[in-house]
Amino acid sequence: MSHKPAPRPIIDDCYALSSCEAAQRLGITAKTLANWRAKGEGPRFIRYGNPGGRVVYRQVDIDEFLSRHIVS
Repeated sequence: MSHKPAPRPIIDDCYALSSCEAAQRLGITAKTLANWRAKGEGPRFIRYGNPGGRVVYRQVDIDEFLSRHIVS
């Protein structure tokens, strides 16, 4: 029996990234990303539902976070 993944939400005309996908793009673990969220650090995110609800990221927010952390 095959299991179909849940459809990805579309936000601002692009697919939202799961925490795992966002962490992979940032080159960190999903646990580090979760820790950053808990501390109010890291890229902006969207939480669906109550405090324990689903978390997704927009690519634009990942890109903006990376741009803010460029060291010259």
